[in-house]
Amino acid sequence: MPLNHLMQDSKQPERIGKILTRLMARQGFQRQISQELLANAWVEVVGETLAGQTRLGNLRRGTLEVFIRHKIIEQELSFRQIELTQSLNAVIGENKIKRLKFTLM
Repeated sequence: MPLNHLMQDSKQPERIGKILTRLMARQGFQRQISQELLANAWVEVVGETLAGQTRLGNLRRGTLEVFIRHKIIEQELSFRQIELTQSLNAVIGENKIKRLKFTLM
């Protein structure tokens, strides 16, 4: 597949990273990278202890599903939902997460 159609129409050289990002998104790799980025962001935001008691589900229409082991963890994370959502979006560099949905495992 020629890469010419992935390059911008300007006469300036384009960074290879931008070209690869567009190529990967077009080929469907963006979702996997986002899941990994999201998992790393989750550990950074909630800490290793809470992250170990949770498992991330899918991000659909702005809602990130979080599976939790104990009801008490749900209470704590629910109380911090706005803070967690803002922190996650800041870490991933996008405003994709609008709310968190907690589900007992």
